[in-house]
Amino acid sequence: VVTNSITENQTYNVGGISGTATKIEVSMEGDPYNHVSKTFVGSSGWMESLPIATEDWANGTSGTERKRWTWTSWTQDDPNAGSIQNPRTTVSKVGDTGNTKRTETVYRLIPNSTTVSEYGLVSEVRLFDDNSNILQKKVTTDYNLETAYLSRRIIGLPSKTELYGLETSGLNLMSKVTYEYDEGDFSDSNLAQNISTAIQHDNTNFSASLTLGRGNLTSTKRWNVTYPTTSGEAVSSSVKYNTAGAPVAQTDPLGRTVKIEYTDAFNDNQNRNTFAYPTKLTDPENNYSVVNYRFDIGANVWAKSPAPAGNSTGKETIRLYDSIGRLDKETLVNTGAYTRYEYPTNAVQSKVYSTVIDTNNNGADSNDEVMSESWTDGAGRVRKSRTEQPGSYGGYTGSLVEYDILGQVKRSTVPTEISVDANNNWTPTGDDNRGVDADNQPIWLWTRQEYDWKGRVTRKINTDGTDTLASYEGCGCAGGEIVTTKGEQLTEGRRTLK
Repeated sequence: VVTNSITENQTYNVGGISGTATKIEVSMEGDPYNHVSKTFVGSSGWMESLPIATEDWANGTSGTERKRWTWTSWTQDDPNAGSIQNPRTTVSKVGDTGNTKRTETVYRLIPNSTTVSEYGLVSEVRLFDDNSNILQKKVTTDYNLETAYLSRRIIGLPSKTELYGLETSGLNLMSKVTYEYDEGDFSDSNLAQNISTAIQHDNTNFSASLTLGRGNLTSTKRWNVTYPTTSGEAVSSSVKYNTAGAPVAQTDPLGRTVKIEYTDAFNDNQNRNTFAYPTKLTDPENNYSVVNYRFDIGANVWAKSPAPAGNSTGKETIRLYDSIGRLDKETLVNTGAYTRYEYPTNAVQSKVYSTVIDTNNNGADSNDEVMSESWTDGAGRVRKSRTEQPGSYGGYTGSLVEYDILGQVKRSTVPTEISVDANNNWTPTGDDNRGVDADNQPIWLWTRQEYDWKGRVTRKINTDGTDTLASYEGCGCAGGEIVTTKGEQLTEGRRTLK
């Protein structure tokens, strides 16, 4: 049972910042860590319902303690207005018991304004270690704001991004990438770029004559940060498109080109001029793969890959689907081997049958199938699974999984030889038969896991009772997380995650 409450005029105090807001508190009955999440939101004006601060509380070494907190500062085009005018975050902080990270966001402003954002576009993001107020890294972004794009409401195409990181010598350039759009035209007939026959395509406004204004990313250039303005030190990759906006050729920095074709190839052999799916993929050596689709659901029904070196034909597969579009059977044409699927009506069971060995040298058939089965709970989590094990005492190998109230794996069995009776009871057998416990239940070998409030594993217990322990200093949300591991066969180890 999840409970929540909303209380107005509540005080928050995080990272030395305090204020009054509406508190939303959420907890779950039976939570093993007594985790409580608190969110403080604006209560009036344009900040109403905007999150200002959060706190996560859970069990600690001396009772319930605050494990993590966040704080966010907001602004808008006119901070003094009573109505909403493009609200956006400017500063955010996140901290745990010992570390704090601060992020500042700077926006582009329209000309001659000190408050009004230009389309809400971010120009710079800065990350600080708030404990020392040292700038750790920043990312700057420039944009392509040509009229051809703005007039079509294509806003926010990045033209350049730069990443700066802190080194011993200071804040230095770590990455520079530039982007170009809508270069070239649609005249390459070898790439089928001008597909004027495409069904439902707007050939009036988006014919081959329209190049600039589509917003297709056509080239990406990565610069050498040692020579950030020297074009000869940069490497470029490029993409060409058809008039419907689908990529038809991709070229890497070494000039190797992969071609993509979209000519209809449906299993009913009808050409509808949809150009919707990639049907042929050709690599730089002119080796190609081809694919056919089912028109109604777009599923791959047939595919063939290029022949590997030393072979005369490539891998060829056929896929069949049931009436509601679920995969029913997949066949490897080259060998006849197949995998088929069953979906029992109970909605929690699934079966897969695969041919592994041709036992009677007459081709793949039901006599060669090996069945794998799994059962799930109402949340779709696998609770038990088994696979046929021909020649074993029980006929199957199986495993069980149990979950805690939070959906985390609490314990799971090792693969075990089992027998299955008419009531679908699974019992360890053969070499894995260890008798029954005090409750007259079959004995399985289990591995167990324990967690902390954040879902991190704190203890792994093996089937023989030996274990591995892990402890954490910090939540990892603000950097500086230290993980300490201990085990029977392990030397104590520590690692710090920045």
